[in-house]
Amino acid sequence: MTLQSNSGLGQTKSSAALLPVHRGIYSVWALEQYPELVVGISTRTAPDGGDWNLSARRGTPQHPPDPAIALSNRIKLAEALGIELDMMVGCQQVHSAEVAVVSVADAGRGMRPGVPSIEGADAMITATPGLFLMVLAADCPPVFFYDPVSRAVGLAHSGWKGTAGRIAGKVVEAMSTEFGSRPQDIQVAIGPGVGSCCYNVRDDVTNQVESSFPEAWQQSRNVDALLTHDEGLVYFNLWAAIKRALLDVGVAADNISSGALCTAHNTGTFYSHRGEEGKCGLFGAVIGLRNR
Repeated sequence: MTLQSNSGLGQTKSSAALLPVHRGIYSVWALEQYPELVVGISTRTAPDGGDWNLSARRGTPQHPPDPAIALSNRIKLAEALGIELDMMVGCQQVHSAEVAVVSVADAGRGMRPGVPSIEGADAMITATPGLFLMVLAADCPPVFFYDPVSRAVGLAHSGWKGTAGRIAGKVVEAMSTEFGSRPQDIQVAIGPGVGSCCYNVRDDVTNQVESSFPEAWQQSRNVDALLTHDEGLVYFNLWAAIKRALLDVGVAADNISSGALCTAHNTGTFYSHRGEEGKCGLFGAVIGLRNR
């Protein structure tokens, strides 16, 4: 399966940050060196060839949302990863910059109908082996965190509001506070999301980005530009802003990986709100520590 990468400088075909799909799931190259981790990003096609929408509220015209199907698809994801659905935990994803600390008492939250997720949060951290964090996405990049020293993990749903609120940096700070992690030890991988190539935004977005990130504007559309003009439109580079927030809290540049993989350019593989005009399901991102 060939993926298209787009950094705003023109399209190149690459999937270097993701390892080849296995049982419908991509793994993250930068975290593959840690066998104690379970890491995966689902696609829109399940191992059995069916639609793999994990959302009970969103869907495509061909596959409308259905809570029973969403539950079945979540079970398929857990099975493909070799874990139990009831040891996974999800957060509410309200486009905040809030980080929740989760423990085994939270296992199963947000996974089944009627079981509420972690309220008010768009990111979670844990140091509990056997507990697996999951966020859902269709353009907002999932961001994976791992500290191999303190054996703590984190996962963020970094939409534009969370990105402007520096949610990635707040995850690092929370890991430091809760688990004694040092920012320079933390490995971070930014997953697929809408690229600056496709993400033109309104004034409400640019105003918040300008407020959060000094010198956000750049004259040219290079890989480090957060906001750029092009033919009368303004484009926001989520990946660059996430990286900037991480660097500002002390994460080493060499410890940050991103495939610059645009979901809107890869609707055959991932769901994309932009690429499918809002008529899409959600794919999942999962990270957790195996039981010792």
